[in-house]
Amino acid sequence: SFTITGLKDRATFYIAVKSADAFGNVSEISNVVRAKTKDAVPPAAISDLQVANIKSDTVTLKWTATGDDGNEGQAQVYDIRYAPDPITEENWGSTQMVPVVPRPAKAGIPETVTVTGLQPKTLYYFAVVATDASGNVSPLSNVVDVLTADTTPPPAITTLRVAKVADDSVALTWFSPGNDEYR
Repeated sequence: SFTITGLKDRATFYIAVKSADAFGNVSEISNVVRAKTKDAVPPAAISDLQVANIKSDTVTLKWTATGDDGNEGQAQVYDIRYAPDPITEENWGSTQMVPVVPRPAKAGIPETVTVTGLQPKTLYYFAVVATDASGNVSPLSNVVDVLTADTTPPPAITTLRVAKVADDSVALTWFSPGNDEYR
């Protein structure tokens, strides 16, 4: 067996061999085989991931599509993830996968996804990678963090009192009931 190295990626090669013995006798040419080298260029990292909209249980993210080969072409699939802690290459596999993601558009086209099922008043970190048809995976995108909205109003003030009345003003006092137990 023998491995031919240094070949160009995504190129087709037709290969045949001959054998020789110790006396210099050379065989006829072998059968010819066709081999196509794999795509070795991953999609470029998404570098402009940002938050477009925040609600109590959803976050909409936006970014610009990357390509199949760097910033050229069209990637095959996105993997968008979120976690309660900053996302890194090391913890990527233990983060939560967004189940419904768009099919990648051609490089340079704006993309969006709305992540649902989130908890109110909770800090989340998001990141994305793109994979091409050959299985090459982009580097991790920039990581964005977002605090989902708080939709619970604070309790009503029940201790409002008039502290002082003047000719042209009224001074009021009260005890703040606080927020709605913000974490």
